[in-house]
Amino acid sequence: MEPSPEDDDLPSPEPTSPLVPAAFIVFFVSMGMLLYAASARSSAWFQVGSVLGLGSLVLSFIATVASSSGGFGGLFMGALVAGMQAVITLPLIAWAGLMSTPASPKGRLLRLRGRARLARLSFGGGWRPRPNEAPQPKLPDSLAERVVAAEVWHLAARAEHASVPAFSKLSLQLIALGAPSELVEGAHRAALQEIDHARRCFALAQGYGGLPWDPGALPELADSLAAPPRRPDLVGLARGSLRDGCVGEGVAAAMAQALAQGAEDPVIAETLSGIAADEAEHAELSWAVVAWCLKAGGGPVREALLEEAKTLDDHRAAALPKEAPLSPARARALGLPDPALADTLSKAGVANVRSRLTAML
Repeated sequence: MEPSPEDDDLPSPEPTSPLVPAAFIVFFVSMGMLLYAASARSSAWFQVGSVLGLGSLVLSFIATVASSSGGFGGLFMGALVAGMQAVITLPLIAWAGLMSTPASPKGRLLRLRGRARLARLSFGGGWRPRPNEAPQPKLPDSLAERVVAAEVWHLAARAEHASVPAFSKLSLQLIALGAPSELVEGAHRAALQEIDHARRCFALAQGYGGLPWDPGALPELADSLAAPPRRPDLVGLARGSLRDGCVGEGVAAAMAQALAQGAEDPVIAETLSGIAADEAEHAELSWAVVAWCLKAGGGPVREALLEEAKTLDDHRAAALPKEAPLSPARARALGLPDPALADTLSKAGVANVRSRLTAML
C-alpha cells in the first residue's frame, strides 16, 4: 500500500538511546548495593555505604529517565552515576569487609551454637567512659588512616563487648560445677573489666570516625537464653578455657603490650597498656580454671586437654587477618595490629601454652 501524504507530516520516532540498558543495570546494581550494605551492618562503614548506596540509587533513577530521551545529558548522568558507584560505594563495602577480619585472636569469645558472636553496631553513644575519662586520640593527617583506625577500634570494641556475656556465662558454669569462690569472683571481675575495655574502644573509634556507634542487640544470645540450656561439664570448661582463655587472652595481652610500645600517641599507648594488664590477668584466671578442672575431673579432663592442644594451631590460623590495609610501620605507629605481628605473637603464644600445659599434666 502506498503511503498517504499525511504520513509524511508525522515526526519520525526518536531512536532508543543505547544507554538505556546500561542505566537500568546501574539502577539495579545500586539497589542491590543498598540492600547488601543495609543488611550487613556489622561495621559502621557498611551503614555509611548504605547511605551512599541510597544516593547512588536516586541518581541512577534520574540517569535512567534522562537517558531514555537519548540526549547528551543522559549519557553524562549515566557515566556520573556509574563512576560514583564504582569509586565510592564498592570500596567502602570492600574495606568494611576487610576490616571485619579480627586482627588477632581475641580472648574469651562469646560462643553460641559453636560460633563466635559479635553484636552489630547501632547509632547511640551509651557505651562511653565518663566525659573526663574518655580517651581522645591524636588524629592522623590521612583520611584513610582515620577510617582504618576507626574500623579497627570498632571491631575491638565489639569483641570486648562480647567478652562480657562470655565471662558471665563462665561464672554460671563455675557455680554450677561447684568451683571455688576465687574463680567465680575472678570471672565477675573480668566481666567488669571487659565493660571498661569496650567503653574505651568505642570512645577511640568515635574519636577517629566522628560517629557515636554502640553495640546493638544480640538476637543469637536472646535465642540461646530461650533454648534449653546445655549441662556444663568439666571437660568442656577445661577445653574452652585453654582455647579462649590461656591462648586467646594470653595472645591478646601480648598483642596489646606490643602495640602499646610502638604507638606514637600516648593516649593509645596508655589505653593498650591497661588492656594488656587486664588481659594477662584473664589468662591467669583461665589457667586457674584449667588447673581446677584437672584436679576435679582427673583422667578425662587430662585427655581432653591433650586433644585440645593439638587443635590450637587451627584456631590460631583461623583468627589471623589475610590482608593489611596499612603498611606495618604505619599500623604500629597508630597502635594497630598487622598480620606479621599477629602471626609472630600467636605462634609464640601457642608454643608457651603447650609448654605450660605439658608441665601441668
